[in-house]
Amino acid sequence: MGGGGGPGGSRGPRDPGGGAGSGPGRPGGAGADPPARIARGGAGSPGQTPWEGGWRTVAGPPERPLAGRTVLVTRAREQQSGLAEAIRRLGGEVWDFPTIAIADPEDWGPVDAALARLESFAWLVFTSQNGVRRFFQRLEGLRGPGAALPPHLRIAAVGRATAAALAGYGLEPAVVPREYRGRELAPALAPHLRPGDRVLLAQARDPAWDVAGDLRRLGAEVTQVAVYRTVPAAGDPEPLRAALAAGRIDYATFTSPSTVRNFLLALPDGVRLLAPVTVACIGPTTAAAAREAGLRVDLVPPEATAEGLAAALVAHAAQGDGQGRRREAAAAGTRGPDTDGEPSPGR
Repeated sequence: MGGGGGPGGSRGPRDPGGGAGSGPGRPGGAGADPPARIARGGAGSPGQTPWEGGWRTVAGPPERPLAGRTVLVTRAREQQSGLAEAIRRLGGEVWDFPTIAIADPEDWGPVDAALARLESFAWLVFTSQNGVRRFFQRLEGLRGPGAALPPHLRIAAVGRATAAALAGYGLEPAVVPREYRGRELAPALAPHLRPGDRVLLAQARDPAWDVAGDLRRLGAEVTQVAVYRTVPAAGDPEPLRAALAAGRIDYATFTSPSTVRNFLLALPDGVRLLAPVTVACIGPTTAAAAREAGLRVDLVPPEATAEGLAAALVAHAAQGDGQGRRREAAAAGTRGPDTDGEPSPGR
């Protein structure tokens, strides 16, 4: 959940027992890291599921704390499974309205050029799970399944979800910030970077944070490549508009600034429609974009993951969220009384 195993963290396949392969910088590790090969299967996803770790202590039916509540999920369809499955297993109903889709970059040329000289880099940095998947899909397309990363290449990931995506390829990042935000990547890498280290940064075309600039200020030589882009998802907004107007949506979740922007492109009256709805943002960057767009943000989890977002919904529901009064207010076209305290500050 927290930081990785340091600059020598293992990047080889995980052992049959589910633990990470040993290497320098990990407790009990010794010797050099094995070559970082892509290993399909057998690589468990790190972290707990949302209904573990004490969530069952909340009031209400312990196995279905979101029963009777409908949650709007706006993230890309390719990313929905973790959050949507968590909500359903917690008893909630999911209203699926993807506002973005994940697409290839307009030009693979810069990515292919970087892959051709992959051995020249000291670090490979990922800022999202989409970046991981698109990077390795391209690498396998060029070099074939099971392609090996250079044995000296160390990996950094922005957070646990990105680390979990790497685990699917049998890889473990050496560095993961304690806070899963793009702005925390450079400070986490700072103790391990040497002036002139060459860093390959694989990310979206329009990143929410200038990680490349942060790394350059630390003296790194950064090659920044776009391995994917987000585009507005095509969908009919009218059923959702009717559901919001009728007070049938209890929570609206946003997982990136682009989900906020494209939601409001699809529903220009979205600020008004969401007034009686509890709005939950996955992290402070998304929350800032939502507030700038005029939305009231009620919930921001301390951990910027799908699991953290689901946990925030559970905690809010356990407090008694004024659900009925909010729905009555939606039907009347006004916002109901707040019963959940002050909006989450700054996170």
